[in-house]
Amino acid sequence: MENETRPILSEEDLTYVYRTLVKYWIRRGRRQDAEDLAQEGLLQCVAKVDRYKAKKGFQGRTATLRTFLVTVGKNRGKDCLKSEERYERRLREILERFEAV
Repeated sequence: MENETRPILSEEDLTYVYRTLVKYWIRRGRRQDAEDLAQEGLLQCVAKVDRYKAKKGFQGRTATLRTFLVTVGKNRGKDCLKSEERYERRLREILERFEAV
């Protein structure tokens, strides 16, 4: 069994990831939600940092810890938006049923 160590998250890493996520969501037209989505993403990053493994990937490149964390954060934000859309869609369906009665 290999002796794997948990990657160390520095304050610089967390700040970089947070700022990158905020910019990402602003560029996608989610200015009002950008900080909330970035915070959700950052929490997910902390929870998932154990899954980071610096393996050689495409063309021998290795994803950096920051790249991994930004990807995790973006995916968490997308999941939050999907969940919100499903909730809103379901709420509209319920309201339409009551209006039809």
